[in-house]
Amino acid sequence: MKRPFLTIYIPSFQRPVSLEIQLSTLLDQLEQARVDPSLIQIIVSLNGIEENRDQLDWLYDLEASSGYIKIRCNSFNIGGNANIALGFTVGRQEGYLWILSDDDILPSGCIVKVLTCLQQFSPDVLILTSVPEICHCALNYNDIRDFEQTPLITLGLVSRGVYSVRYISASSDIPFSYHNSSFPHLAAILGALKKNTQCSITFLPIPEFLNSYSDVKENPGDYSLSLAGRSQLLQLLPRLAKRVFAHRILRSGSLDLLRVSRRYPSLVASSLLILLISNPISFVLIPWFLLLQFCNRASKKLVLSGLHSSNGVIDKASN
Repeated sequence: MKRPFLTIYIPSFQRPVSLEIQLSTLLDQLEQARVDPSLIQIIVSLNGIEENRDQLDWLYDLEASSGYIKIRCNSFNIGGNANIALGFTVGRQEGYLWILSDDDILPSGCIVKVLTCLQQFSPDVLILTSVPEICHCALNYNDIRDFEQTPLITLGLVSRGVYSVRYISASSDIPFSYHNSSFPHLAAILGALKKNTQCSITFLPIPEFLNSYSDVKENPGDYSLSLAGRSQLLQLLPRLAKRVFAHRILRSGSLDLLRVSRRYPSLVASSLLILLISNPISFVLIPWFLLLQFCNRASKKLVLSGLHSSNGVIDKASN
């Protein structure tokens, strides 16, 4: 059976309110624009049957009544990164894949804009961002000197990227090999860029995503793995970019590595080894990095506590 042109893949774990808002918003946009179901499919991937059992009934009812939605459920919790990585296995070869967080709610009309842009320009990667108008660029792997200065750094937020499945298939094993980086989607595009050497990128202007659960107490997610595994991405960068990125990781994240070392000792050890190989000079400065980050965080806490105290005085005065 021919698969749709665009697959929206939503990994989710114990966020029923956010997921319900997300799916309602998507369906409203598709139905208002009368988008042909042969063009688009929405795959919801729940991470663990037991952990998400309270959502299954209404989700399967929604699947039965909608021509767009399909539900899949991992038999146990495989972890957020692995659930994201699975998204790279569901799109058809000629189409596009959009991995969308369950709590990044799309602004009005966004899906139609994305579909139109993909059909008109056929980029390797579409990035949703705050540019004033649609624009394009070509990125060459060997020209990367500073990863954080490339457009790809925008894809740290997974929902911003829509990928050509044909392009990304050059690195189909990468998301699983690098799931401990906590950025398997970034690893996938870096791996594809490394193999293809070039990447065509289109930027689509959209307003910021809406947060669905700012007032809802749901599972906030655990991002400690990203603090321990970000350096895994270094293996996919050119030599000069490795050195620059390694230095930045240590300068901004040494304290985080120390903090999560008890929870992920093996991963932190391998991350430190990769950092050492990528930029040996940075390791001389680790004590200074740690001291600087500790002082910065301590000063931020003092500022916040001061704000809370002043707010309390103002509240009492107003009463």
